Amino acid sequence: MKKFWKVGVVALAIVVMSTCFVACDKKPKKETPATTFVTLDINPSIEFVLDEKGKVLTYHADNEDAAVMLYGEADITGKTIEEATNIVLQLSYDLGFLNKDNTGVNVSVVSSKGADAENNIYNDIEVSVNGKKSSFNLQLSAKRSTDYSLQRETEKLKKDNAGKAGYDTLTAEKLALIKVALAQHDDLTMDVAVTYSVDKLMAMSFGATSEDFNKYKEIETDVFKKAKELGELTYNNMVETIKTGAWTAEYFKIKPLDIANYTNYNLLVATANSLEMTQLTIEQAIAITDNIISKTDTKAIADLLGVPVDKFKDADGKITIDSIDNAIDKEIKNKTADELAAMKDTIAKLDTKLNQMATDLEAKGLPEQFKKMATDLVDILNKTPGLALDITVGEVVQIEDLSKWAKACDDKAATIMTEMKGKLTAEQITAIDNSVTAVENKITAAKKDFDTKVATAKKDMDDALKAAKDKLLQAHKAA
Repeated sequence: MKKFWKVGVVALAIVVMSTCFVACDKKPKKETPATTFVTLDINPSIEFVLDEKGKVLTYHADNEDAAVMLYGEADITGKTIEEATNIVLQLSYDLGFLNKDNTGVNVSVVSSKGADAENNIYNDIEVSVNGKKSSFNLQLSAKRSTDYSLQRETEKLKKDNAGKAGYDTLTAEKLALIKVALAQHDDLTMDVAVTYSVDKLMAMSFGATSEDFNKYKEIETDVFKKAKELGELTYNNMVETIKTGAWTAEYFKIKPLDIANYTNYNLLVATANSLEMTQLTIEQAIAITDNIISKTDTKAIADLLGVPVDKFKDADGKITIDSIDNAIDKEIKNKTADELAAMKDTIAKLDTKLNQMATDLEAKGLPEQFKKMATDLVDILNKTPGLALDITVGEVVQIEDLSKWAKACDDKAATIMTEMKGKLTAEQITAIDNSVTAVENKITAAKKDFDTKVATAKKDMDDALKAAKDKLLQAHKAA
């Protein structure tokens, strides 16, 4: 299950009114000790980052079930992968995740040390899985594989980008690592990431310090992360708006005739901030609404797989491409090699159907109400004399277009800032910068309010995780 549940009114309040820290460069300052990236998918799904000795540097709950399972547990850092696997297997059994209907353990391993190192890690994990068969009285089986949805995505990327650098040799295991790197670096694209070595992706994804590793293993539900992310962007934009206003106000006192630069700079910064906020709002809204699949498509997939439609419902009772992928992942994970061979044609048909559904959703672009939110902002810029941005808005607007438009605003604002500073002396620039710093230092109430809301929402999330875990423990004991 990849979709987290809602954690309460306070967390939702953050979405509307909270705040943001200035983003920092996450690239490590020194060589990372991380060499191997492992995904252990039982449903729960957990990611492990190992050093060259095969010991756990950090780990991450990759879905809701894993967050519940790891909540309140002792730190796994420093354990061997075999020891860590034993802990995860035992917790999965105690909480009822491992049962007679769910005995498969998918293992994905990618290492900068090469195939031999990957094989050794997998063998250690397989030893752990086999060792639990008798004590759990379950026919557990380990399989060197990623989940179905990641395999499908990998093959689609390779097909759609045939001949482009990096794609022909792309594996699902490497794609899992690339996704971590993409999440850490907004300026990184898939086309670039696929050309990077595993070693470079490791460094970009996990850093090199204990602070980096501790951050990666923080347990946060998806809704909490989204709320905090939107809140942080809100605060960041607020601070930037205040600083921009303070800087240009001081500039205007010195250069009152430079009205065009003064006005255009403020407009560009405000528009870029609005586009970024609109993009994040749309991303979260689309994740909830626009990914919902038609009843006809849902039944077609259910018939192919031979399961009831209700199998595809997520925690909120909705059926999306993600929830269908999750259900298929579980079905396929627990099949034997012979069963999978017999399903070969069915899986091929599922691939075709799901890929077409994803393509159709993408081709639709943004829903009309969201498209209007963004294009109205761009329309103002295109009609502003002297800016010459000439942003072209097509019939279909994709979420990525908003990033491009925001960047165009930022680039033009930077050019105008350079021009304004060129009209000032070094002493005047220093005086303005000092005034802006003084204003920025006074922005403390909003930061304190943000910290309080995040702490409250974090407590609500922790309470929800504990309650869910206690319920699973009691259910398993009663069974």
